[in-house]
This record gives sequence, C-alpha cells and structure tokens, in this order.
Amino acid sequence: MNDFRIYKLLYSEVESIYPELFERIFKKKDDKQVPSYVYIGFQGEDFVGFVSAYIHNIDSLYISFAGFDDKIEKYSRPLLFREVVKYIHKEFKNIAFKVENINTAAIKVAMNCGFIPITTENDMIYKDGMFTGKIYLIMREVK
Repeated sequence: MNDFRIYKLLYSEVESIYPELFERIFKKKDDKQVPSYVYIGFQGEDFVGFVSAYIHNIDSLYISFAGFDDKIEKYSRPLLFREVVKYIHKEFKNIAFKVENINTAAIKVAMNCGFIPITTENDMIYKDGMFTGKIYLIMREVK
C-alpha cells in the first residue's frame, strides 16, 4: 500500500464534507450524523473510502461507519482498513464498532485486521406476532 494516504478531516470540515462521502459509498443520504472524526483514504489521487468515528472514552474510538468505493478490489480492503486502524492508533489505544451479523464481508475484513466479536446487540421488536429487527456483533481488537 505504498501509494495509500489517509487524510483526517478537521472538525470544521466534517459537517460540509461527510454527507457527500456517506452518500457516495452507501448510496443513501445521512445528514443526521456529525462524527467526531472522519478519515478519508486515497490511493494515488483516487478516493478509495472513509471511516467515521466517535470518541468512546479518553483512549477509545468507536467506528460508526466504514466503506470503500465500489472500484476497490475486495482483496485489498483488509489491507486498506488495517492502514486506517494503524493511523487511528496514533491517537487512540482502543477501537471498537458494531456490524450487522449478516454483513459477512465487513466481518471478514474486521477479523483479517485483528478484530473479534466480543458480544452481541439485539435491535429486535415484537410486531404483528413475530420478532423483527437486526442483530449486531460488537467487534474489538485483540492485542
């Protein structure tokens, strides 16, 4: 990943730049989020993806969203994510996030970068005689 660069948005830039990044990766709008940190990845001059995060506590960061541009090969995604994790560790000791339990691509990327599921979170409701909702894995690095 010799030509991979990471740019950390200034907080003053987050509100104006983040919504566009989110829509570009996830193909939907999200104008309600204002993360504490946004890390943008470039390979050469090309945008490859971003990670947004919130401060969890004094030495921990909680990743809220991470995504790659569609043109990025799946095999390189763990390498790119690992570089962002290394970059985040310059400021924070611990990193955690949650991922939907059926998002196997994200789970594989995370596990390839040293994260393991430490617990689950249920976002289930009982409606019309059945449970509906999502189950999430809470992932944290193994050190």
